[in-house]
Amino acid sequence: YTLTRAGDGDEGGDLDLKGQITLRGAGRNATILDGNEADRVLEVDEGKSVTLGGLTVRNGRSNNGGGIGNSGTLTLSNATLSSNSAYGGGGIYNSGTLTLTNVTLSGNRANRTGGGIWTDGTLRLAFSTLTGNSAASGGGIGIGGRATELKGVILSGNTASTGPECEGSLTSRGHNLIKSNADCGFTADATDILNQDASLGSLADNGGAVQAHLPNPGSPVLDKVPAGSCTDLGNNPVATDARGVARPQGSACDIGAVERN
Repeated sequence: YTLTRAGDGDEGGDLDLKGQITLRGAGRNATILDGNEADRVLEVDEGKSVTLGGLTVRNGRSNNGGGIGNSGTLTLSNATLSSNSAYGGGGIYNSGTLTLTNVTLSGNRANRTGGGIWTDGTLRLAFSTLTGNSAASGGGIGIGGRATELKGVILSGNTASTGPECEGSLTSRGHNLIKSNADCGFTADATDILNQDASLGSLADNGGAVQAHLPNPGSPVLDKVPAGSCTDLGNNPVATDARGVARPQGSACDIGAVERN
């Protein structure tokens, strides 16, 4: 689905979600929302609750959040956001409540901050991968305030002059790989992996619902999350990865959006 009407987010060419909506795609090749670099792709209005999954959001462009702008309550799972751009946000701009599980943000960019995600709302990420995103600061995530929690998340291979992987304060809930925590304040959990590259393959069709970065053989993210801890931040089991592949594939789950199988 390619958007062709130019605009700038508000009543422009993007898809404005103004109700209580569940939008469930049919997979990577069947449901692609393409902004055509004409406007942001999706916008969730304040006070609205939206659930998205099983789709790809790409090639959006806006002042904030080229792929998605969220002012409401957005739950996003089993999805990929790639090649979106913004002056201030990158892939996603969040001023509401945003929950991501099994999500890949790859190749998104912002002129200012938050190449993958810019948030000044509440952000909760579980078993997701942010890589290849870029900005002047906060290459992976730029955090402006309120609570940001991470569990089982890969922040690796993002670029920025300040805070290449993340900028601001976050809370680790364990089992994260963060290549660099420069300019990113948090107390590391004993299960977190710091100062190591995740060793991921390129964004590609690896089978299943969405494109993803499959960990390479020998990657430090492999088999790092005990099976009993393969849960999201609400303690709900994460029984599959973003492609629909069962977790775990071995004795333990892999960190990030996909399992190596």
